Amino acid sequence: MICEGRDDAVEFANIRSAMKVLMYTDEEIQYLYCVLAAVLHLGNIEFRGICTVSQKSIPDIFDCNLKTICQILIIFGTNIRDTTCHQMTV
Repeated sequence: MICEGRDDAVEFANIRSAMKVLMYTDEEIQYLYCVLAAVLHLGNIEFRGICTVSQKSIPDIFDCNLKTICQILIIFGTNIRDTTCHQMTV
């Protein structure tokens, strides 16, 4: 997709520059990028109905997007599956 008058490279450099002005370290900026990447990948998870005893639908733990999210955030697949698919009452 092309948007006339927009330059992604320039805008990315502006965002990175703004983070530097706000005194984010390179490590903190990298963490922000990881969280952003994980959030973007969350939108790609395909929830397939896998019947369980409680008849709840859970995502396929071997979904490639789920694996990518887990690698980015350095977490186990069961943790993200449980937090996205189990109902909690607060």
